[in-house]
Amino acid sequence: MSAFARVLRVVTLAGAALFPIACLAVALLRMGHPFELEWMEGGTLQHVQRVRAGQPLYVEPSLAFVPFIYAPLYYHAAAAAAALLGDGFAPLRLVSLLASVGAWALVAGIVRRETRDREAAVLAACVLAGTYAESGTFFDLARADALHLLLLLAAVAVARFGTSAAAAVACAALLVLACLTKQPALLAAPALAVVHARRGRRQGIAFVAAFLVVLATAVALLDALHHGWFLFYVYGLSGQGPIKRVLLTFWARDVLSPLSIAALATVAGLWSRRARVGVRDASDWAWLLAALFTPAWASRFNVGSDVNVLMPMHAALAVGLGLAWHELRLRLDALPTDHRAPAATMAWLVCLAQFTRLVYAPTAWVPRRADVEAGQAFVRSLAELPRPVFLPNHPYLLERAGLPAHAHQVGINQILNGAPGARRDLITAEQRGAIRDRRYGAIVLDGWFWFKDDVERCYRPLGPAVPDASAFWPVAGARLRPGTVYVPADSCR
Repeated sequence: MSAFARVLRVVTLAGAALFPIACLAVALLRMGHPFELEWMEGGTLQHVQRVRAGQPLYVEPSLAFVPFIYAPLYYHAAAAAAALLGDGFAPLRLVSLLASVGAWALVAGIVRRETRDREAAVLAACVLAGTYAESGTFFDLARADALHLLLLLAAVAVARFGTSAAAAVACAALLVLACLTKQPALLAAPALAVVHARRGRRQGIAFVAAFLVVLATAVALLDALHHGWFLFYVYGLSGQGPIKRVLLTFWARDVLSPLSIAALATVAGLWSRRARVGVRDASDWAWLLAALFTPAWASRFNVGSDVNVLMPMHAALAVGLGLAWHELRLRLDALPTDHRAPAATMAWLVCLAQFTRLVYAPTAWVPRRADVEAGQAFVRSLAELPRPVFLPNHPYLLERAGLPAHAHQVGINQILNGAPGARRDLITAEQRGAIRDRRYGAIVLDGWFWFKDDVERCYRPLGPAVPDASAFWPVAGARLRPGTVYVPADSCR
């Protein structure tokens, strides 16, 4: 290796190592932030509080509470952490951060065990950590995505390295846990079933039978415990987006824009592995990576999906790049001496280019002191408004002000978007009636609201909820914060 190539190697590896360091630094700086980092964190906190209070998660929808459509495992894991560490967002975010670190370790472990190449393993883990901004910084948010990713990767690892029927059952159990964290994990089952079936009838049957039995048992038990509402929410309410748009944008915007080099390297690496090890081995890896890709792609079809759903795809390309890097090193070692140095230089330049594409400003994801102060001032102002107060997108703030909370608007929107007509009409009538009868002493809206026209007919604007236009915005996800305070008008127009 030439001196220039050695310098490039050091620069690339050092730069790659900065990504997990930066992610951890940002996560630790904002873990104790007392308000939402992302606008649905408050709803997640309400779910965790219900678990801790012994209340059921999946209940008949009402203006008092409507659950999100997610499966319950993350809520229970976060509730256990909160029981040990106390109230607030920090325990919930810690669960996600630990799951993310576990996912990085799994990616490194998978590549290391497969290739015996430490350098490739490090690069793979750093690529995944480097997608922190590309995934909306969900590695440490109070959301289910990081735990979902960890369990999916664990299932893939067991599917790759397990060689017995017992390992197939373990893989199935891990996949069921992933499904009980986020439903899209279900779509990894066909690819993992193919991997096990290719190894022999016994493993294939063990995986499929265990997966179906354990999943069916868990779903039946949860549905019975919640009197039929579990299936209603978790598998009954799923909106689909424009199929043609997602078919194009997923590959162009979500895959190739941030990770084109990793994607091309993955394809080239599998082709090289096919020639070196055999078609069967390369095909197994193609199915394993598809098990991670499929949940991400399918999730993009859901109405309202954001970049957090891409995390399994990011993990697939991180593993793929690690495998490809090992194949490249083998090819470089086989080159004539006079060709090896320029080829190594080019390889490190390309690798550095991929990491350069993932560079972001860590400070952009950390709330400021002004955000905390604005949030505290808003909570104080809530306590002074006429009661009851309706705050559809941030009802957790009502509890901070000592006021009764209500259903999060995301849950209500899910009913309005996907529930059968009678159920949708009932919630619509209940929400519209509460507004038109002016049962709320005050309403605080973010901007868009399903029933905003009704509010503006029966309420008058009092002023901005947060006077500082630059403060109290969430640093991740949709830019939603309390916008305008409304109080009842003399009559409805």
